[in-house]
Amino acid sequence: MEIILAENHGFCYGVKRAVEMANEAANSDGK
Repeated sequence: MEIILAENHGFCYGVKRAVEMANEAANSDGK
């Protein structure tokens, strides 16, 4: 799974944290 974000995406902290958690979950799944 690949998540692509714009360089200046301007997310609030909660959304940024959710994206980080999604990345961690994808990486731990071996994909």
